[in-house]
Amino acid sequence: MKKFFTLFILALGLVQIGWAQPPNQHRSRPRQPHLKQGFFPPEMVMQNQQKIGLTTSQQQYISNEMQRTQAEFNKLQWALHREMEKMHTLTQQTKVNEKAALLQLEKILALERQIKKQQLRLMIRIKNQLTDKQKATLKKIAPPRRHRR
Repeated sequence: MKKFFTLFILALGLVQIGWAQPPNQHRSRPRQPHLKQGFFPPEMVMQNQQKIGLTTSQQQYISNEMQRTQAEFNKLQWALHREMEKMHTLTQQTKVNEKAALLQLEKILALERQIKKQQLRLMIRIKNQLTDKQKATLKKIAPPRRHRR
């Protein structure tokens, strides 16, 4: 039972820290893990489209991909919240059904996995649309990474 609650808290924590957030949702401070991995957040590309010389066809492609991905994110977010509500209901019982709660956790983790997969797919498609020169310019524009303690 202790293991279950540890997994449950971990899953809740992952959702709360933003693993389940689409990449174009506004955050109080920008996160830079994508740059470390060689990817560029969609906002960064949009905010610097003139500086990097984004062509009309690149703009259209990236815009279409972002719209398609956002629609999928919305569906997944609704499903994730629905499953989180179910988990909350299960764990508020006087006696928690361990098997049901673990199955519910699997549903939540599967949805989070789909969300991360969509995020990565979008980042790959954006990167593949950019020229080497555009990527180099974006790397120069990127704010310096702050080291975490």
